[in-house]
Amino acid sequence: MGWHLQCVNATRAFLHGGLNNEIFMRRPPLPPGLWCLLKSIYGLKQASRVWYLLLRKVLKSLGFTHSEFDHALFIFKRMWRSALVHCLLAMHIDNGLAGCNSDDFLTFIKLEIRKRFGIKELGPVKSFMGIQFDRDYLTREIWIHHGPTASAQ
Repeated sequence: MGWHLQCVNATRAFLHGGLNNEIFMRRPPLPPGLWCLLKSIYGLKQASRVWYLLLRKVLKSLGFTHSEFDHALFIFKRMWRSALVHCLLAMHIDNGLAGCNSDDFLTFIKLEIRKRFGIKELGPVKSFMGIQFDRDYLTREIWIHHGPTASAQ
């Protein structure tokens, strides 16, 4: 369908979510003591879930819903700036692959995510989760490679 396909990485993903219970950690050696964490950090067993719930809340506020079959797939299908926009955003932890029929909407969504979490834009999809993508924009064909030969292509 000629959609725009972009990859992003949410920077500092696990550092924004609030915690529902008290978690203490030891401070660095000098001076000794304990810290009570107010926000999630990398390494906590609940960090991924806290991040997901926060991301879902932000995307919901932007008009996305999540798929009932795969909760890491977010869907936007509605009018935006007088045009019908279709957008799919697949997230794997802090890595995202978005496909959209509107480049303007994709830019808007990346800006909103950047405001909230910070993102590193990885540009048009070339690789995502170990899968390589090759596109021919003229014929609207896409080739997906996976496995040991994928990195050689």
